[in-house]
Amino acid sequence: MDSYQIDMDGPWRLYQHAIPRDWVMLGTIRRNSDRSTGALARSAIGVFMQFNAGAAHSLDQRAVLAALQHATQAAGIHRA
Repeated sequence: MDSYQIDMDGPWRLYQHAIPRDWVMLGTIRRNSDRSTGALARSAIGVFMQFNAGAAHSLDQRAVLAALQHATQAAGIHRA
C-alpha cells in the first residue's frame, strides 16, 4: 500500500488552477513512493485523485482515507 502526506491547508492551486466539474479540492497530497506533490480532490461519488495541471493520477483509496484521518487528527491537535 502506498502512503501519502496530506495538507488540508495546502496550496492546491499551485498544482491545479481550475476546479474540475463535480470535484471538491481538499488540499495537497504528497506521494511517498515517488515524492510527487499535487492537488488532492474528491469526486461527487467519493473517489480521491491527485491533479497536476489537468492530469489526473489515481490513488490508493484506503491509503488516502488513512492519510486524511491522520491529517484531520493532527489539525485538531494543533488548533485546539
